[in-house]
Amino acid sequence: MNKVVCYTLFDCTATGILNHAKVTQLPLTDRQGHILSDQTALTKARNQQRNWETLTQLISLRTQVTIYSEPQILQDASVAVLGLNRRAGRIWTFEFGSEFADIYDISGKPLAALTQDCDGVPLITGLEEAVENLESVIKTTGAVINTKFVYQ
Repeated sequence: MNKVVCYTLFDCTATGILNHAKVTQLPLTDRQGHILSDQTALTKARNQQRNWETLTQLISLRTQVTIYSEPQILQDASVAVLGLNRRAGRIWTFEFGSEFADIYDISGKPLAALTQDCDGVPLITGLEEAVENLESVIKTTGAVINTKFVYQ
């Protein structure tokens, strides 16, 4: 099974919050152990989960995937992994794989199909990202990217 690692500047924390709860149901605790005591915290946790859901849907477009690890934060991380020469503060990373070898490759270019599938897809910003003015779309190509996939 091929293992792929995703690095992204977007907050894609898997909170497990799948819908909006009623105020009378608060406080709630998300899968990360955060206590959600008001509507603002609940909306933030739901939006983090939405980003995670979007990413998992994108990587599942071409094949059934196995998620090896949910998103983890690399604190005070360098964005050199993304090809940039600055500090990001936080990078979210997770691992996944498929039973089909090179399912995301195009004409010998590793992960080219996955890169194309994701480029330009909107995600929600204003969560826990450390990069100011992060554009609210996935950028996997061009001079400034915010998400990268690599074979492990």
